[in-house]
Amino acid sequence: MKYKQREHTTTGRRDIYPEIDRYIPEALRIANAIYPDISIPDYNSKWNLIYLEAMNKMLVKDGLRVL
Repeated sequence: MKYKQREHTTTGRRDIYPEIDRYIPEALRIANAIYPDISIPDYNSKWNLIYLEAMNKMLVKDGLRVL
């Protein structure tokens, strides 16, 4: 049986963990400040990397994620 892979086209969706959800607006702000223009080549990939890096840095700093 072959499983379908879900499409991951959105970021910043609310999770079920309120202690992590409070970092989403700040990570969105950081990513949008670095890449405000969606017309640059490979925008989605670059924006997602910045967003995830920002989330990781904040979560590691507050001890909610261990690298």
